[in-house]
Amino acid sequence: MTAQQILILAALVAVLWLSCIRFVLDPYIRVFPDEYLFLLIGREMNKGKRPYIDIIDNKPPGIYLLSQLIDKVAKSGSRSIVLARLVSLLSISTTLIFIYLMAIRWTAPAVALLAVVIYCLTILDPFWYHAFFAADNFSVLLVLASLLVASYFASVPGLLIAGFLFGLAVLMKLSTVFCSPILFLFAWLNGALDVSGFVVVLVGALTTLPIAYQYLRGLPMEYVRRIFGDVPLFPSRVKMLMVNGRIALGCALRNPVIYYFGACGLLLTLTVTLPSLRLDLLMTCSLWVFLAYFQLLFYVTNPQTLSLGLPPLSILSATLLDHIVTEFHLSSPPLKIMFLFTLLTLSAWNLLRLFVSYRRILKSKSKEFLELVDFVKKMTSHDEKVYVFPAGYGVDGHLYLFTEREPATKYIHFYKSTIFNWPEIFDMLFNDLNRHCKLLVINMEHLSVLRKDLSHHGMESRLDDFLSKINKVLSSSTIIGNYKILTRAS
Repeated sequence: MTAQQILILAALVAVLWLSCIRFVLDPYIRVFPDEYLFLLIGREMNKGKRPYIDIIDNKPPGIYLLSQLIDKVAKSGSRSIVLARLVSLLSISTTLIFIYLMAIRWTAPAVALLAVVIYCLTILDPFWYHAFFAADNFSVLLVLASLLVASYFASVPGLLIAGFLFGLAVLMKLSTVFCSPILFLFAWLNGALDVSGFVVVLVGALTTLPIAYQYLRGLPMEYVRRIFGDVPLFPSRVKMLMVNGRIALGCALRNPVIYYFGACGLLLTLTVTLPSLRLDLLMTCSLWVFLAYFQLLFYVTNPQTLSLGLPPLSILSATLLDHIVTEFHLSSPPLKIMFLFTLLTLSAWNLLRLFVSYRRILKSKSKEFLELVDFVKKMTSHDEKVYVFPAGYGVDGHLYLFTEREPATKYIHFYKSTIFNWPEIFDMLFNDLNRHCKLLVINMEHLSVLRKDLSHHGMESRLDDFLSKINKVLSSSTIIGNYKILTRAS
């Protein structure tokens, strides 16, 4: 790597940090809902609680272990948010370097740098939660690390480490397992995948199983299956596919450069006519993208889950742009004009989306929420428990971190808790709140969204019964903006 290439990579990393450091360092700018879940579970694990049993979510344990470490270092809720975001941003920065090291194996340095530029232009969109504490940021980094090790080191220790890193990626995000064939393909392209090499990679990946077993041991298999299965609150598989399709389309519309030229690169894979095109590059990246998006058929997904397909798409996009310029030479003025117009239009749209997204994020710092945090601190002591309802709808769960208050129940995310106790979730939730809750925060806007979701199951009456019973237990009511606060009489 030359000094000029290092300088360009450093500049891209600097752009990444400067673009989002403002909302990384301000914990009250809240956008990503799962952020509070991970950090809250990490905090409660440091108090001796077990995930999936004492506090419920449905992610693999890797992100909880990282959250636990961050909580130990930060010592407080607001500092843990800032530290977690810095760690996440550091992982994205490393990902940029790994994409360059990956692309350089197939392409010229200039094309590899172009792939990094395209990836950076895409990931700068807060839509991908690159500056927030998302498990996907770490799973992408670990997948790239495992593929690089498998590419550069054909020895038994190298393959063992590659398998171990991929296993860690799965512990961060379960859907990463869909991309496991790519690891074996990279090892095979490096001439290291005979039968013994396959076994070594597999053994390396399986060495991470004891970490998962430590937290899943003693649970019934049906319970374990539900942890990583479908969410009952979602109406049907057809509805799931429609929602996932809209999410994938939304990703493409928000980030047209990487998706437009990446899709053209995928088409080139099927109709290769240029002799200088690297067929192994096209086939490998195309398979990688296919596997990353294959999960849309099985899981209720979200935009950041699809970020695993961004590295190969950026390499495909850069490769196609390079061949448009070098192979066709764009000798015809109309072709030049059309190409430049397309590229500039898509880039301008990308930048416009970035501007709109950043304005939206900076406006997410709610004065009402700051007032709510102060009110909860004033009305409760440190050892009293509170609850945010409906939990997991939006980002109000950050309240637990800012107030340093413990949740009154293990059901810290209503939507995901339906995996474990459906349709009895309201009865179990009421029993916990009746025994332990000093103060209940209800977001009235999110309550109407929950009511709409429950209408698909004819469950509105259960919600009304729950609210009726809880109003009798927590009778004192206060309104702060969109929040209704119920407190238990002293």
